Amino acid sequence: MSFLERLNPNSAHRAPENDVDAESSLARRVKRAHKWRQKIYRVLAARYRINQSFQQTIRRLADRSAKRKSGSVETQILGRWAIRLEDYGELFHEAVQGWVPDDERMILASTKDDRGADQAAWLVEQKLGIATVTKGALAYPAFLIVLVFVVLYIVAHFVVPQIVLFQQAQGKELSFLFTVVAPYAWMGPLPLIGSAMIIKASLPYWTGTLRNWADLHLWPWTDWRRQQGAMFLLSFSAMCSGPITQQTALSVMKSGTKPWLRERLSAISYWVEDGRPFGESLELAGYGFPDPNLIEDIQDLEVEPREFSKNLQTLAEGEVAEVRQRIQVMARIAGIVAMGMVGATILWVFVTLMSAFDLGGSTRGFH
Repeated sequence: MSFLERLNPNSAHRAPENDVDAESSLARRVKRAHKWRQKIYRVLAARYRINQSFQQTIRRLADRSAKRKSGSVETQILGRWAIRLEDYGELFHEAVQGWVPDDERMILASTKDDRGADQAAWLVEQKLGIATVTKGALAYPAFLIVLVFVVLYIVAHFVVPQIVLFQQAQGKELSFLFTVVAPYAWMGPLPLIGSAMIIKASLPYWTGTLRNWADLHLWPWTDWRRQQGAMFLLSFSAMCSGPITQQTALSVMKSGTKPWLRERLSAISYWVEDGRPFGESLELAGYGFPDPNLIEDIQDLEVEPREFSKNLQTLAEGEVAEVRQRIQVMARIAGIVAMGMVGATILWVFVTLMSAFDLGGSTRGFH
């Protein structure tokens, strides 16, 4: 029995009770595997240009993966796609419904050839660029803040108790520094860490008038708006490069989105459906999304409707480059602040030890 037979929903050898859960789990893996999807799209485009259909390519990839490791996650994913293409006669964008993000699927559906696969690969590449820069930029400041927390925790739980015992043995009265400040100093970074976690968790959900004001005037909400706006323009321009209408593209992007983005896309969609040009719809939506300056540039692009999607894509790439640069600048600032916290922590530990052992007084006694 081949691995495709074992995966076939109509096969008598399948364990039906676990198949739905297994497929959902695999689909979540695919949505998180940006580089893997990008590789698949590029392979599909390249082989299409040498007269290999998407069905043939997926079947070939599935068989190759099965030869390497028949039970691997990749084999299971490609095998399920191959079944839907071969047994059910679905097109590729139909076979991957629920497996890949909707914007990528609609791009694949817009042309059903190598152009759609190339566009989908380009979109994933742009998404990866922003995600990679963001993670890399925040790693160093986050490490320094954690380092401060660890150092303060060690001092509070291991160093300070020994100092207290030493001072008690010497018959010295414990100062406020050792009875109150030092034992709880390790909790100092916790409000900062907690606030950062709360803000990060609330970014996709918090909506309303106050949030709109924060998006336009207050960091980090301004950077979040620009980052999400750049991603929105990338997806929108890629979908509109084919026969997909602006209204359809917006409807696809609204589905499954979090409240913050859905609020903005719904407002934009309302005016597009009303017959207003895209740039004007962005302005009438009233959220300054994706960016007030960009809205004016987009309105200027609509002078040439035939080149609009191409020009919008160029504009989106420029915005992505600016967002990356902005993330790197803010990360450097955060790194400087974090280094300052580390320096202050080291100084505090030094002063604590000086006070505990009266090193300053002992030194004066030698003169």
